[in-house]
Formats: sequence, structure tokens, C-alpha cells
Amino acid sequence: MDEKTEIKLHELEQTRKEFWNIARESAELIYKYITENNYKNIFEIGTSNGYSTIWLAMAAKQTGGHITSFEFWEKRIVLAEANLEYCSLREYVDIIQGSALDALKNIDKTIPLDFVLIDANKKEYIKYFEQLHPMLRPGAMFVADNVISHKKSVQEFLDAAENHPDYKTYYVEYDGGLLVGEKIK
Repeated sequence: MDEKTEIKLHELEQTRKEFWNIARESAELIYKYITENNYKNIFEIGTSNGYSTIWLAMAAKQTGGHITSFEFWEKRIVLAEANLEYCSLREYVDIIQGSALDALKNIDKTIPLDFVLIDANKKEYIKYFEQLHPMLRPGAMFVADNVISHKKSVQEFLDAAENHPDYKTYYVEYDGGLLVGEKIK
């Protein structure tokens, strides 16, 4: 990671509570998953100010991949785009403004996904999962943030993912908790 990006990430870490960014250890783990598995087609549900998007873009730069990120709030998209531009990573990311659920309905479902980060409206996790599942190819992975800290809100999603025969799931107890799902078939 170059010095300019490291400075920007440190700056964004100071605004973590305001923008609901993932923890750095979670971001580092996600970066590792993407680069070690050579994932290229990446979705992010919940861009916010672009903190996690920067990590995804750094990984995509290494793998020759690309990110499609979904964010409801236009003001956050402006921040995310500026942060990506500052880190010279803008070319690796398309940000779609609006409801992720609505946008996903219009996405080409035949494009196989390699990796998905879910970190948005907790009550909608189950609906994101239902729409994204058919797009995840065997060998793909999803990571959902805040599944321990917001367990009540995501319980239906947890039950569906953990009991789905196509996935091997496990928890990583970083910060608010991650659920990692690897698609096995």
C-alpha cells in the first residue's frame, strides 16, 4: 500500500462511527480473501464514505478485478468517489446510487460473482442474500458485517445462510462480527 492511501485510510478510520465503516482488521481479512482467491467480480452492498471500497479496490487492482458498489445516499457517494480518486483507485469501482435491493433487480443475473461484502441495512440482509445467491459462482464468497452486534436484525439471514446446503459458513469475531460464506456448489 502506498503512503498516500495509508494516510487516507488512517484519516477515514477516525470517522468510523459516523460512517459505520468496517474495522481495519475486517478490511485486511477481506483484502486477503480477495487476493488469495484471485477474485475479480466483486460487489459491495453499502459504500458509505468508501473506506471498505478502498480496500476492495486495492485487492481488485492486484487481481485485475472490478467492484460494483451500491450506496443509497448521494452525499456519501461524493465522499467515496473523492476518497477513491485521492488513492488513485477510482477506475476499479462503479458506484450505483439508490436502493441496493432495487438496483440488484436490474443487474444482469448471468454475470457470476466472485465476492460480495454486505454492510448496509441490517434488516435487508436476507433480501440481499436471496438476490445475490444465484449470482455467486461455486468457489465464491460473501462476507456480512455486524452479524454479532446486530444479531436480532439479521437473524433470518443468519438462519438462511447457515442452513443453506450450497454454503460453508463461519463466524469471525472481529468488532461487530463477520459471517463468512463460501459457496461450495
